[in-house]
Amino acid sequence: MKRWETIISHINDDGAIQSNEEHQMGVALLASKFASGFGCKEIAKIMGLLHDKGKEQKEWQDYIRRMTANDDSSTRTRKHPNHAYVGACIAQKLYPAIAPLIGQAIAGHHRGLYDYCDFIEIMKKDVPDDVAVGDAIPFSMPRFPNLKKYDLHHLVRMMFSCLVDADSLDTEKFMTPKQADLRGGHATMEEMLAKLMAFLKNLRASADNTEVNRIRNMVQEICIRESAGEKGFYSLTVPTGGGKTLASVLWGLHHAIENHLQRIIIAIPYTSIIVQTAATLKSIFGEENVLEHHSNVDYNEKVENVSSLRLHLATENWDYPIIVTTNVQLFESLFSNKRSRCRKLHNLVNSVVILDEVQTLPLAFYKPIVHTLETLHRLFGASILLTTASQPVLSGHIEGANPFVGFDALPSVREIVPAEARLNERLRRVDLEFIDGACSYEEIANELKKHQRVLCVVNTRKDAKELFDRLPKEGVCLHLSRMMCPAHVAATIQKIKDTLKIDGNMPIRVVSTQLIEAGVDIDFPVVYRQ
Repeated sequence: MKRWETIISHINDDGAIQSNEEHQMGVALLASKFASGFGCKEIAKIMGLLHDKGKEQKEWQDYIRRMTANDDSSTRTRKHPNHAYVGACIAQKLYPAIAPLIGQAIAGHHRGLYDYCDFIEIMKKDVPDDVAVGDAIPFSMPRFPNLKKYDLHHLVRMMFSCLVDADSLDTEKFMTPKQADLRGGHATMEEMLAKLMAFLKNLRASADNTEVNRIRNMVQEICIRESAGEKGFYSLTVPTGGGKTLASVLWGLHHAIENHLQRIIIAIPYTSIIVQTAATLKSIFGEENVLEHHSNVDYNEKVENVSSLRLHLATENWDYPIIVTTNVQLFESLFSNKRSRCRKLHNLVNSVVILDEVQTLPLAFYKPIVHTLETLHRLFGASILLTTASQPVLSGHIEGANPFVGFDALPSVREIVPAEARLNERLRRVDLEFIDGACSYEEIANELKKHQRVLCVVNTRKDAKELFDRLPKEGVCLHLSRMMCPAHVAATIQKIKDTLKIDGNMPIRVVSTQLIEAGVDIDFPVVYRQ
């Protein structure tokens, strides 16, 4: 059968052709670069060389030529012939020892990872007659010490991530080179640390010599001193007011430089904290070095803006020095089968992962989360920092009421700030008073009216509305709950902060749900809590 003189992979808008050989080699080189961080460089190259072998089919070559020549929109939207499975089948023939590891990524590099039973059925297909199988190239089998059964699905996803990001980047470079040029060019960890140290120096110079500020400086000095340790699991237990956020980033940058790590990923449970944290970090490092990635940020709205387009592109693969994201975004990606979600995973390799407010991790998913963190460290070279004011138990043997569902958690977690620092005692700034018995809305409202500046935190949106409706609207009286859209919540929190800086004679009363408790940097002299 006569083969095409040039096997086409892509044709751009200018009519230029990228051959399949060029594309596969470009993907192979990128994928091997991404996988080198966890010892899979050689097999990732093989994966890249095989991933588009199915495009050699005459049916696929006819299709791409017809699509280019035909301006009929109905033809352009027609589904192309399946080509992804072919490379996986060739891998099964040439490299049976690693086919389960690279075949899943190849077969699913467009549609996402297959369910394993479906993947087994795909592997039973024959390689089309018009596709050249070729010869196997030698490779070294990667070695994973202490490989555990729960590592395997993460290893498959990591190979998948290397392939789909390499495939996307090489295609983008050929099809839309101007867009590809917007990627990269970020500050190094050393440059980021210099920015932070300059910021902290200026902050200390203008700060009052208070006990709280002295404690914050002490915590930062301890973080610098303790950052020189090897990669592993660390905890930073600092009560509210101790400057935990900046201290954790300070530790992360020093630790990254010491251990040659490539970026810092900060995962936070609540978007209200993310917005606040990201704003602080952007003011220090610049927006070009801090990616804020969560459901309330839509960079697509401003894609005509170069800066927004750069950020939008970065959400695809997290190729930024600092990423501030949600726990949901992080862990759903780690357990996803989708190309778009998994694409970023290889950039977790050899990184610092900071889990803020770690006590909020859902107990129902403790076991898979803990195992995932352990895999990220042991297989993929990440350092994990757990930060909170009240550390949960994440090491040793964990079990609940049912002893049969117990499991061994993290091998060891090293606390950065020693108990001798007595932070809980020294940062205690609250006197607690308990009200006996139940109170009506009216009684609580009357209590709030006695104070010029008071915050009341309740459990439900209904409670917040009932109390707010009973308060006088003199001065500044605000309601805060998820009945409001994210932009309204952010604006209200900013209004509260701005008002608190004004003359203390102005009344300010706020009724809020628990959203204000999650790391929002606000001080009231009197707080009521349901």
